[in-house]
Amino acid sequence: MKIAIVLGYRLKDNGDIADTLKQRLDMTLELYQEYHPEKIIVSGGIANLKAGISEASKMKDYLVEHGIPTEQIIEENQSTSTYENAKFSIPIALKFHPDTIFLCTTIEHLARKPYNAIQYFSDWINEVDPLLTEDEKKDKRNIKNIRLVIYSKC
Repeated sequence: MKIAIVLGYRLKDNGDIADTLKQRLDMTLELYQEYHPEKIIVSGGIANLKAGISEASKMKDYLVEHGIPTEQIIEENQSTSTYENAKFSIPIALKFHPDTIFLCTTIEHLARKPYNAIQYFSDWINEVDPLLTEDEKKDKRNIKNIRLVIYSKC
């Protein structure tokens, strides 16, 4: 099974989707057409209190308006950071026993130091909190045979 996880981006104060989030959602539409993931997890809580709505809710609305069936979209609406996107989205994805997880995001999530989205998501796939020290992680890893595919435009 293929699962896509789309990372949110802070909404404008009026609740509209920012350009960066629109770019991620348009990439998700392309990914959907090309790879046909069975489920899409839209990940993002209320990072902008003035907007008063979760990123996940706005993302789902956008994808449904552009032809993705609502039953294929799962909202993860607790996260307010990349760390939390991984922490809350991966357990949802793992319930479906995927062989592939597509991470749909833009370049800024991939270039961060010392930890970026790839590291957060790969650690959570293996059921290890990325904030543990390397020594603490050694005994906790539960390595899975899941491909983590980054879907982005550079």
